[in-house]
Amino acid sequence: MPKRSIQCLAVASALLFAATTAQAGDDRTGATSAHGTASTNYATTGTKGDLSLSQLAAMPKTVEPFQVPLKTFGARFLKGKTRIYVPSYALMIVRSGTATAYAGGFGSTQNSRRSSIKTGLVGVSEDLATQLAGEAYADLIKRLKDAGYEVITADGLPPDAPAPLATPVKGTTGQPVYAPPGAPIRPGAPGLATFASNIYAFGKMAETQDATILQPGLAIDYEWLESSGSHAYSATAEVGARLRFHAVGASGANIITKSGPPYRGGWPGSFLVQNGAGTDEPFGVMYEVDDRSDSRILSNAMALAGFGSMYRQSKVYAVEVDPDRYAALVRAAFQGMNASIVESMKAVADKEK
Repeated sequence: MPKRSIQCLAVASALLFAATTAQAGDDRTGATSAHGTASTNYATTGTKGDLSLSQLAAMPKTVEPFQVPLKTFGARFLKGKTRIYVPSYALMIVRSGTATAYAGGFGSTQNSRRSSIKTGLVGVSEDLATQLAGEAYADLIKRLKDAGYEVITADGLPPDAPAPLATPVKGTTGQPVYAPPGAPIRPGAPGLATFASNIYAFGKMAETQDATILQPGLAIDYEWLESSGSHAYSATAEVGARLRFHAVGASGANIITKSGPPYRGGWPGSFLVQNGAGTDEPFGVMYEVDDRSDSRILSNAMALAGFGSMYRQSKVYAVEVDPDRYAALVRAAFQGMNASIVESMKAVADKEK
């Protein structure tokens, strides 16, 4: 079996063990951040911020929607468009993350150091993710209707609409994407590498229906990752991971609407999150599940003896969430983003009057 496959299997096994333990009902404790440092003569790792799942379970299961500001691109022809087609709602759940740093060695690449942190999300089931995608879809439909739009959902799409994507769906980063029940994802949602190749089909649909095709997508991440980067002549390699619930940049909505003269066909545009928006509200705990680091003693001894060494520090952490608490934050995120989408659409329409 290839080395990469073996490593992936080891990480998956560790996370599966963590999930099984969680199902056993123990009160898991952990931290809110982790860090790793590999230098020419020492290496350290550690965690900060004590927290337990029982503490999270006692927290409120509803959270006020947080602000998700969007930047508008190419939405000039929304004026007068009151008919909106919303084929689906793409909800991407980031389930893994990796940060790696490399130091070539102070004055010499013989004493190189590498540090990495890998994390995996535990506690968010496929059923819960699908349920939340359905809730996000219903929330956006209601907001659009309340704003005065005529909304056509998945069951009202014309026969020539682009066909649904095959399942399961992956985003451009390889993370899983979930769709509402009965409203499969179609090409064109944010975070999918399928927009440009289907502009013609959606454009024709927007033109013939004299409408706007609105395709929302929200990607949720659970952490900020940090790295000192890769440096050929540096003494230290540092990485870190901090739990933070946030919407990933480029979430938002892609649109195609019928263009006005002298143009013909569909006109693409978007309302997109620029730098991510989130909250420091707690929702999970981080704990170590695997350590695949080299021997520090052996690596340092070889370096001091002049033989050179390559020390690789590698830690794997599970990020286990309270499902109810996590779901509450997802709702706060899609409610905030959906409100911004509708507000942005109305702002463009009012500006063009």
